[in-house]
Amino acid sequence: MYVLNDWDISDGGQTAEDVLQNGNRLLTGNGYLGRRGVVDEAEAADMPATILAGLYDCHGDKWREPVNAPDPLYVLITAGDQALRADSGYTHHHEQALNFRYGIYTRTTTWRLSAGKLTAKVERFAHMEDVHLLCMRYTLCADTPCRLVIKHGINSTVKDLNGPHLGNFMVVKPAQNSVEQNVLGLSCTTLEQKIPLGVFSAFVLPLSGNSNAVMQTQTSK
Repeated sequence: MYVLNDWDISDGGQTAEDVLQNGNRLLTGNGYLGRRGVVDEAEAADMPATILAGLYDCHGDKWREPVNAPDPLYVLITAGDQALRADSGYTHHHEQALNFRYGIYTRTTTWRLSAGKLTAKVERFAHMEDVHLLCMRYTLCADTPCRLVIKHGINSTVKDLNGPHLGNFMVVKPAQNSVEQNVLGLSCTTLEQKIPLGVFSAFVLPLSGNSNAVMQTQTSK
């Protein structure tokens, strides 16, 4: 862990302990919701967490805790049959950072492909005015032609320390012929007090000559 200046902190660690520590160190939030500083392909063991202020749940006789919402920013890149994760054997370079002044999390990871390299650059922040909104820009850059599969969705298999806390999951689909065809939706309820929770994820793909996607997610209770 090293500080670049008074407003920036970054780290290139890839061990399980680094992942858990950086999740806390590189957290972004706006007072209504907070997002741990994990990579976009993070699975349950990496503790991806989007926490909403004031939403708590108790499971069995364990203590009540904040509810971890389904992960609205899940993105997994696959080249051939290889899933490209930050800690994979194909990783050439990896760094995560947080700018405290503007509350912007960034991530840069480069993977070695069979005939070149692929780099993912990610920026995300929690909106200060529309507090239900998380925004992310995901850019891919390859130095050689390659075939990739990009998987984006809302991951409901998140982990709670004293959970589970959510159930009754239902996919919310946009109306047929709706202009919102690039919107994914998932509804659920807390198990103790049956409080409804909705997570929606919208993405915008480049029109041409570009390889970055902009994603906006909205989480509300």
